[in-house]
Amino acid sequence: MIRHTLSSIERKYVSNNKSFFKLLEKDFIIEDLKRLTFKKGSKIESYITEKKIFYIRKGVIMRSFNDYEGNKKSLDVLVKDEVLGLSTLSGEIPVVWEIEVLEDVELVVIPSFILERYAKELYYIFAVYSQYYLTVVYISWQAMLSEGAERINYALLFLVEKLGLDEYKGYTFPEYVNHNFIASFSAVSRSYVTRHIAVLEKKGVVSVRDRKLYILDVEKLKMLTPNYRTE
Repeated sequence: MIRHTLSSIERKYVSNNKSFFKLLEKDFIIEDLKRLTFKKGSKIESYITEKKIFYIRKGVIMRSFNDYEGNKKSLDVLVKDEVLGLSTLSGEIPVVWEIEVLEDVELVVIPSFILERYAKELYYIFAVYSQYYLTVVYISWQAMLSEGAERINYALLFLVEKLGLDEYKGYTFPEYVNHNFIASFSAVSRSYVTRHIAVLEKKGVVSVRDRKLYILDVEKLKMLTPNYRTE
């Protein structure tokens, strides 16, 4: 059984990003910095260029890649106050992701000549960012060693943390979180997701109403996911 603190690391990571952006607001007129806006459904990987940070001022994006069979594999979802581009500060783009806008997004482009003035702050942001994404990759790896049903549970728990909309007696998701979307995070087929959701519904963990998925019992979902544990 793994023991991880993804939520607490993510809170620290996002808090650092917010503090850095507020520092920039004191020293610069943020509105003078270049901003990029994209509509839902846009593919924006070609805009993420070297030696810049792209601060997500609003919106939601997803990073994914296609495997050797052409199947989409999604790794993460990024939301307001997260950043793109930290891994390119060395001058290279180490992994070519497909970056898709899930909800209309606004990015603030912070160029290298500004970043150079904040080496200390940037170092700390990069350190926490690295810790966060190493944890994401480790959990993803751990999930991939589990059977398909447990991988779906992992995906649902991750998506609750990132995109869950708190409602009375549970959580729901934006409309784009459908069975295909969940399948891309759990490396199973859409039909497998549909069958497993039906099993979870019988156990009272989820419900489906008006074609929307509701998570009714997060703690029970965790109990059904033996390798998942939070502090």
